[in-house]
Amino acid sequence: MKTKNILFIVEGKNDEPRFIEQLLSKCYPASNFKIYSYEANLHMLASRLENDYFDFEEDELDILLFLRSYETKYKKIFDLKYTDVFLIFDFEPQHPDLHFDTIQKMIRYFNQSDERGKLFINYPMMQSYRHLKALPDNAFWQTRLYKQDFKHYKEIVSNESFNNDISTYNYTTFVSLAFHHLTKLLFIQNKENRAPAMDDYDHLNYAKIFDIQYENLKNNFIWIVNTCILILIDYKPKNFFDQITKHETSFKLPYIEQS
Repeated sequence: MKTKNILFIVEGKNDEPRFIEQLLSKCYPASNFKIYSYEANLHMLASRLENDYFDFEEDELDILLFLRSYETKYKKIFDLKYTDVFLIFDFEPQHPDLHFDTIQKMIRYFNQSDERGKLFINYPMMQSYRHLKALPDNAFWQTRLYKQDFKHYKEIVSNESFNNDISTYNYTTFVSLAFHHLTKLLFIQNKENRAPAMDDYDHLNYAKIFDIQYENLKNNFIWIVNTCILILIDYKPKNFFDQITKHETSFKLPYIEQS
C-alpha cells in the first residue's frame, strides 16, 4: 500500500490543527502529514477564486499553486509532493459577505483528495464535531441550529458538549463520533435514519448535502453536523467498517431502530 503524505489546508490556527493532530495521533499514529492554516474563511477563499479564476472548475485549477501565489512566509509547504490534499472550512452562514454560489462550485470541484483535493465543510463550524450531549447520543441526528443562534454557536457547544477537552479523546471516541456524524449526513442526504455501511459511505454526496443545507437557510436553520471527522473513515474505509462490524459493542454507537 502506498504511503500517504497528506496536506491539510485549514481555516484556523488552533481548533483545526489541534483536532487533526489528536485524531491522527490516536487513530493513525504513523501518518505523514502537514497542516497549512489559511487564516481566512471559506467565503474569503471563494471571493479570491471569483476574482482570479472565475471558471476554475473548467480551467483545472491547482489549489496548491493558487495558494502558493499568495503566500509570503510558508511557500515551501506547497513545493512538496502530497498523495492527498484535504481542505477543511466552516459553512459560516453568518458571514457578512456570502459567496455560496462559488462555494457550491467548489464542493463539486474539490471532491477527490488524491486528485484535485477534497473539501470538507463543517456545519456551522469546526466545533460541531463535539456537539453531542453524550456518547452515544441517540438524538444527535435531529439537532438543528436556528438563525438566531448562529453567532452564539461556540458558546452553545461549550455548554452542551459531552466533552470539550479533545486531548482526552481516544480511538474509541473518534470512531463513535465519526459513526454519529456519518449517520446524520446520510439522514440529511437520504431522509433515512439507519446504520450506515461501507456502500453508504461510498455514495455519500457532499454536494447534495451542501445544497440541502443551503436550502435550509431559507427556513432559518441548518443541521448541525461535521464532515471533517470523516477523515478517519476516508483514510482507510474498509478498516473502519471492519472494526465496527467486529467490535460493535466496544464502540459507543447510537441506537438506530432497524426498519
